[in-house]
Amino acid sequence: MAETFRATYRIQLRGGVDFATVAAAVPYFARLGISHLYLSPIWRARAGSTHGYDVVDPNVIEPELGGEAGFRDLSAKAKAAGLGIILDHVPNHMGVGADNAWWWDVLLNGRTSPYAGHFDIDWDATAGATPGRLLLPVLGAPYGEVLAAGDLRVEATAGGFELRYHDQRFPLRADAMPTGQEELHALLERQAYRLAYWRLGGEALNYRRFFDIDGLVGVRVEEDAVFADAHRLLLELVAEGAVQGVRLDHIDGLRDPTGYLHRLDAALREATGGAPPPVWVEKILEGGELLRPDWPVAGTTGYEAADRLARLFVVGEGMGTLDALWREVASGEADFAAMLRDCKALVLGASFAGELDWLVASALRLAAADDRLRDTGRASLTRALTAVILAFPVYRTYLDGTPPDAADRQLLGAILAEARQRAHLADDLPFALIERLLDDATTNPAALDWAARLQQLTGPIMAKAKEDTAFYRHIRLVALNDVGGEPDHPILDIDDFHAFATAMPPLCQLAGSTHDSKRGEDLRARLIGLSHHAEAWREAVTGWLEARPEGIAASDACLVWQTIVGAWPDGLESDDAAGCRAFAERLSAYLVKALREAKARSSWTTPDEAYENAVQDFATACLDGAMGRVLHAFRSPLLPEGIARSLAQTALRFAMPGIPDVYQGAELWNLRLVDPDNRHPADFEDLTAQLAEPPPDFARDWRRGRVKQFLIQRLLADRAARPELYEEGAYLPLEASGPAAGSTVAFARLAAGGALLVAVPIRAEPALPAGEAPSFGPQFAGTRLVLPPDLRDRKWRCLLTGKEAHGQLDLGNLLADWPVVVLAAS
Repeated sequence: MAETFRATYRIQLRGGVDFATVAAAVPYFARLGISHLYLSPIWRARAGSTHGYDVVDPNVIEPELGGEAGFRDLSAKAKAAGLGIILDHVPNHMGVGADNAWWWDVLLNGRTSPYAGHFDIDWDATAGATPGRLLLPVLGAPYGEVLAAGDLRVEATAGGFELRYHDQRFPLRADAMPTGQEELHALLERQAYRLAYWRLGGEALNYRRFFDIDGLVGVRVEEDAVFADAHRLLLELVAEGAVQGVRLDHIDGLRDPTGYLHRLDAALREATGGAPPPVWVEKILEGGELLRPDWPVAGTTGYEAADRLARLFVVGEGMGTLDALWREVASGEADFAAMLRDCKALVLGASFAGELDWLVASALRLAAADDRLRDTGRASLTRALTAVILAFPVYRTYLDGTPPDAADRQLLGAILAEARQRAHLADDLPFALIERLLDDATTNPAALDWAARLQQLTGPIMAKAKEDTAFYRHIRLVALNDVGGEPDHPILDIDDFHAFATAMPPLCQLAGSTHDSKRGEDLRARLIGLSHHAEAWREAVTGWLEARPEGIAASDACLVWQTIVGAWPDGLESDDAAGCRAFAERLSAYLVKALREAKARSSWTTPDEAYENAVQDFATACLDGAMGRVLHAFRSPLLPEGIARSLAQTALRFAMPGIPDVYQGAELWNLRLVDPDNRHPADFEDLTAQLAEPPPDFARDWRRGRVKQFLIQRLLADRAARPELYEEGAYLPLEASGPAAGSTVAFARLAAGGALLVAVPIRAEPALPAGEAPSFGPQFAGTRLVLPPDLRDRKWRCLLTGKEAHGQLDLGNLLADWPVVVLAAS
């Protein structure tokens, strides 16, 4: 087991990457300086799963990855190299289908199944006329059409009979083979489930899903038996010392995240017989939201760090220019907050109408027993509850049957005030009912159940509306449109960054890229350059918009252009036909997903393939001829400036409090787009070869991702040599004096006997001599770091060049070799 947490390395298993692949790369991870491998879910998932979050058996290690033997071999090799393993666990949901034995038993036996309580099913729901039965929206057409077409077939098996619908299988309680459609229909009506048209899922589903994905069913992990079944193997691996940390997927989906985390903490303590391994939660903190102090966790998975490190480098004046351009492009739909509300209303109506209906019907049943609330009308309550859901500025609250804390009380008060203002109801009765149910959640189990359902709905609404809709519509500066991002607050002040870093828990993960990123960290760093060259970009886009093909929406054209200049592969010339074709294929796949997620001119449920093809053709044309040369030329300053910005963000992330996380392959330049593009396996042979090279010379090698890999390696080596400095060392913000003081972020890490000093340029453009490396030396000449007395007399050594510095630290000199300053002192 690794003794300390220096850095994690995220690996997406599947897609050609199994335990043996990772085990073969262990020497590379160790030499890079990684302390812990951070694996995507290893449990048995649905056949053909590309990600592993559709777990069908949490007590079996995926055979296709190498099974238990393969995992134990990886664990042993990692341990021998001094590395630990962090597992990604999925407590909120499971994959449905014939692969899942628990689900199969529920389909066969209904409410009498021993696993009926494992899944979050409302057996009494009346929506869809299925009380007592499980609604399965799996048919490609209405049930009657599918039945008449003969697409439902019964097959005899060794254990009885099964129903087949194309490649899907369902158990049947049957004594004999049905001989016609009427007999088949009668047989199906006797089953514990009802097959239905897939479009019914958003309106009448009677089981909780992960977001709006019908194939991922919610798990009632708050129940003792379910918790035990869902964590048995995980706890065994922890007890054996094969696992040193746990990452929890989608913690906000659970009925009671706080109760679950304390239960898990106790189980982990029992497994280890002492201190539990660290637990990280996938939790998106919106706005000024803080991680709850009563959660026994090490921190989050680090989305907020990626967001802060992006906004720190955005130029305010340039954002004003980009705002003006976006207002022209968006035709009155430029405000992000208003757009987000519209997107929430869209996804609530399109994907979660059934969940809303349940809340309304349940609330009215509870109101019937109260003579002061019994006259609440369904329509007015629906409007009031919709307004409440749309007013949530965060994923959810955490009412759990105990008196709510001050944060939740204040938040709910603000939400209800805004909802009342926006709903414009004739009377306040619906809101009085909602308030009563929320207040009674501490004493009334039925009210608590209602509040829990509301809390499990607001999170999916926020996620689908913001991450999967608004982020694809708001094309002002798409570098800010990423998980955990805040496009409506594009600028982060230096003091706010220091406050964020100072408050960072020592083991909280610090993400750059993740498997959920909309764009890779280095692509985002390059696109931030548009705020530095906003006037030129506005002038160019204004002209391009006038010349765009008829029928291509202005916002979609802007998305194409930003994507091209940000994701343009290094080394690709505009006259490279084969390279441009390969890039066009990536662009085309990305644009189809972007258009469908935006849900404006196409969508997953009603795709407009003609428009999608037109946008794809437009993007391909933008790579060719004159337009390709223009975009390539515009990229010329964005590339070197973006490289300098990437290195600055990397230096900050690997030196500040917290545990930096490396996403697979992102120790080199990461210009990947949203999945599946960003799930591409890392080339560990190439990474190993580059790491074995001599230290790079930035002036010569600045275009290569090797310079980023080297920076990471050197900082991780310092973390290994001085763990107490990074685990417990103080964080001291530093100021600068001189002409570029306002463009400098600097801090020191201090512990007994050692110090680290980091300084990077922000919101400044380096000198760009033709064909040469970007250099900040000239602009920062005469700008000096203001050091406290105990740091002034130290002898500093650059971790990148080995050069020594002492006395007054002039940034012009310190930035002469690299665009970042990383100094160590004893």
